[in-house]
Amino acid sequence: MKVNKKSYRLLFYLLLSIVNPLILLAQDDAPIDAIIDRFLPDAEEEGDYEALIDLLNQYYQNPINLNKVDRQVLSDLQLLNENQLTAFFDYRKKFGKFISITELQAIPSFDPTTIRSILPFVKIEDRQSSQSFWKRLKEEK
Repeated sequence: MKVNKKSYRLLFYLLLSIVNPLILLAQDDAPIDAIIDRFLPDAEEEGDYEALIDLLNQYYQNPINLNKVDRQVLSDLQLLNENQLTAFFDYRKKFGKFISITELQAIPSFDPTTIRSILPFVKIEDRQSSQSFWKRLKEEK
């Protein structure tokens, strides 16, 4: 049985998502005001950030599905820079739908701080089943 580099990489991502969830599973369910204060600590006038606060509140109540989101919606959050947006969409294009939120750790330029900042506003739906994962792994051969 021949195993190539892509198979190792896919297996590594699976193991990473199973073994190292502590960074991501520490997501707290703080009220939206506390989250906004964390992102916008220097906001002196509410008017300057009212639209962003409304948007963050909307996505806090109805998180964005990372398996279906387009670049504009993710950019509107203003929590990722252009390099991170590009890395996110390159990763999703290359590897397909996300299996778990912990898979964000495998995206180049996504550090724990970045991941924690977007967690309250995103979710993973339409996950591929474990059978699909094994099918993906087998097809990589």
